[in-house]
Amino acid sequence: MKIERGDCFMKRIYQKIISMTLIIFLLVFSSSTVFATLDPGTWFMHYKTGVESMYFVKADGTVALGDGINSAIPAGVKEFIIPADVTFFQESGIVHPYGVSSISSNAFFNCKNLRKVYIEGKVSIDEGAFLGLPKETVFVTGNRMTAVALMAAGIPEERITYEAISTKFVALGDSI
Repeated sequence: MKIERGDCFMKRIYQKIISMTLIIFLLVFSSSTVFATLDPGTWFMHYKTGVESMYFVKADGTVALGDGINSAIPAGVKEFIIPADVTFFQESGIVHPYGVSSISSNAFFNCKNLRKVYIEGKVSIDEGAFLGLPKETVFVTGNRMTAVALMAAGIPEERITYEAISTKFVALGDSI
């Protein structure tokens, strides 16, 4: 009887070892397909903040708000949040997470109704990023380097507020 129990016990241990090995193998090798990257120069629309916005994949693996030519958001938007990161979801279930690293030229072109822009992370700002914005648009950021970049881009200090931004997004249609 003791031998049978020992054999059964060893069999369960081997099954667990094989199962764990298989799980680790699948996690390691599937992560390269589940978290893939889009080619530089690819753009996609994102809805994380509830506003349709265009992000452009850069060579360094980050994204820029806008493609440098077109406005990145619809003209009628009154407030806009630039999140620290965005994720592109393919229909096949593959996700592409990206950090938002910059604001491209013309990103806010023809956004005459935009009154407030929240910027979560550290972003660089391309020349001409704020063309078409009203002169009274204010900026709120939780990153001091972004505040400095805004001033360097010609935004007066009195239109920049530095405060911690902690937002939680729930985009309709995304799996939660």
